Amino acid sequence: MKAVIMAGGNGQRLRPITCTLPKPMVRVCGRPILDYVLRNLKKHSVYEATITARYLNDVIISHYANGHSMSMNISYSIEDAPLGTAGSVKKAVGNIDEDVLVISGDGLSSVDISGAYRLHKEKGADVTMVLHRVEEPLQYGVVITDNNGRVTKFCEKPSWCQVFSDTVNTGTYILSPNVIKMIPEKCQYDFSSDLFPEILKNTGKIYGYMDESYWCDIGNKEMYLQANKDVLMGKMEYCGGCTLMKNGIYYGKNVTVRPGAVIEDRVMLCDGCTVSRNARISSGSVIGHGAFIGEGASIKGSVIGDNVYIGECCEIRGGVICDGVHLGSNVRVFENAVIGDESRVGASATVNKGVNVWPRKTIDSGCSIDNDVVWDNTAKKDLLTGGRIRVKDNEDIHLWDVMKYAAAFSSLFNGEGSICVGMGEAENNCENTRENTRTAQSAYHSICAGVISQGGTCIKMPHTTLPVFRRFVREYSANGGIFIGQREGGCTVTFTDGNGATIPVAVQKRIWSKAGLLSSLPYHPGKCRIVEATGIMDIYENIISNEFSGIKDMGGCVRIFNNCSLTEQLLKRVLERLGFTACDTDNPLFTVSVDKLGEMVVLYGEDTKAISRERLGVLISVLKKNRARGEGIPDTEGVTQDYLRSISLEVARGLSVEGTDEERDINGMMYSYCGDSIYFILSLLSYMKDTKKTFKEMIEGLPNVYISEKTVKCPWNKKGHVMHEFYTRHNCSEESDMGIKINHDYGWSMIIPGEEQPTFKVISEGFSQEYADELCGIYTKKINQLLLEN
Repeated sequence: MKAVIMAGGNGQRLRPITCTLPKPMVRVCGRPILDYVLRNLKKHSVYEATITARYLNDVIISHYANGHSMSMNISYSIEDAPLGTAGSVKKAVGNIDEDVLVISGDGLSSVDISGAYRLHKEKGADVTMVLHRVEEPLQYGVVITDNNGRVTKFCEKPSWCQVFSDTVNTGTYILSPNVIKMIPEKCQYDFSSDLFPEILKNTGKIYGYMDESYWCDIGNKEMYLQANKDVLMGKMEYCGGCTLMKNGIYYGKNVTVRPGAVIEDRVMLCDGCTVSRNARISSGSVIGHGAFIGEGASIKGSVIGDNVYIGECCEIRGGVICDGVHLGSNVRVFENAVIGDESRVGASATVNKGVNVWPRKTIDSGCSIDNDVVWDNTAKKDLLTGGRIRVKDNEDIHLWDVMKYAAAFSSLFNGEGSICVGMGEAENNCENTRENTRTAQSAYHSICAGVISQGGTCIKMPHTTLPVFRRFVREYSANGGIFIGQREGGCTVTFTDGNGATIPVAVQKRIWSKAGLLSSLPYHPGKCRIVEATGIMDIYENIISNEFSGIKDMGGCVRIFNNCSLTEQLLKRVLERLGFTACDTDNPLFTVSVDKLGEMVVLYGEDTKAISRERLGVLISVLKKNRARGEGIPDTEGVTQDYLRSISLEVARGLSVEGTDEERDINGMMYSYCGDSIYFILSLLSYMKDTKKTFKEMIEGLPNVYISEKTVKCPWNKKGHVMHEFYTRHNCSEESDMGIKINHDYGWSMIIPGEEQPTFKVISEGFSQEYADELCGIYTKKINQLLLEN
């Protein structure tokens, strides 16, 4: 008996695994599916086979050639155009005078071919179908036989209402020569829709052979993963290549397993693979030829292809990683996700459940992918982090991306809102590269275009600083604002709400979601308009000079480190209007530097050493209370809360500085102390006048704050466990929007989970530096212990 192996399909349901391989060449436990088919044929003394091939047929032909490597005689039938299932067999064998076995080349089975052939001969059948019972028959042909085994009814791929049996057609048939002659040549003709109905109509004899051996169609990713597990568990005989050891692990040649690695039973480690220290490979996993598994990685029920690199602390849960893929550290891949050949996934990225990444794609670091990556070469993470997009010259963030986010922000207001768009500009005498200027200018115009594309009103503020911009977003009663601040090598785009505050995470996620659906966003061409706000820097100068007019008679010099920014120029003008000079003398009131965006301040003592941020946090609290006509020196709690704010501001430029009611009441302005350097400096001068203290006396009179910080690595999937355990087991007295705070008699600690990295930050405060360091060390150790427990 001759075999015809049907291997012409394109494996659509298995993509992207089959993007570069025909489905019969997809590997199960390191061996192509066709190897299992051919091995079963030989087991039943079938040594001659014709493979019908079309999709990527050269891959099959180059691998098997004439079949001598398999001790078989293999030929090929190549289709230029689809001929249907029966038409393909006709082309492969012609008008043959012997029985023909037709078997699928893309299913895994140990079908009893000899038993089916005996039944075929005993019954004198025209066709013998190999049948199998399944739980969900929707994807197959359902078959009913009479008590004699003769087929009386069948329905190909029924709906649930058409399911009349759990017995299905496996696609394995034995055909008599007279049936082969019934198939027309050179036209499309199928077994299920053409040939079999014709045979039944003519009272031909079709019998069913119920096969109880292993069979898996491998019709989708879930079945593919299950097929690998089934081979590992011994449900399907393994085709060979690796050796099953007594510990239940299949080992190939030259496998390296480093000390500390944990390999559970029913795992396959193919030739040349490496498993690093503290990595864990759980049951049902296959590690391909030459694959490298990094330190601390965890792989459960997954298939890892050949020459794959998996970075340290990666987590693969029921996923398929195809050949040549490179995963950075801390990458997470979840159930039924597939990453196609030669793709690259950046550190700390997440590929969520069921997502398909096509071959040769790039996933940005930190990106969380919820949808298939098919057409774009790169899948980007949410560029809007901490309420800001950082655009660098000559990097892979384009003006189109910035415009999309601006359009998405505008779309939140359904064509009725107004958005302020501002830009900071360096002075002409500053050293500033032309590229930097072009980047910021281009971003500015792109953002304006994005705002009006969704019908919004764009209020342009082309020459301003970020604190001034925040105030005038509020003054103009705008729905929000977008500010472009120039930075060395690019620019930073900040999104604010209607109060001038940096947008919260919830709004940020809405913008990201909208940006991904830009083509479907509504367009309101009749409503968009542009308004240019002029003279706002002069207006701000007048407002703040009037507010602090009480220090006019104080006099003195403030030394300002030169950075040629708009903020510095504005600060100098305001100081001059209030009777101060900005000069470089040996005896200034104090020395200060401000950043170009106008948010951040650094104060320097007499030795030109910068005041620590702990001290700065204390000073912010002092100035707040003084301006509110309260106590001049805050309590420790107020000091440390402001310190936490200063950390948050440093990390995310105002993301967590929500602005208290007290701050809203002073001048109606948010970020008065933490986000407006000029307001902060004038408040400092006002305090010095009220208390008649020098800068040195003021700093020395501040209460001491001792802070210690440490960062601890923690896998993404264990963060929730750590937070839960701290909250329930470690006497946590407070929960904040930043993390979990644990109070002690002489200090406190805060456990803060990283938003974009698999880390925790531990911050502790105590009555001495030694005690703060001790507390920080205690909770760092507790986190590591919890990770070991889990």
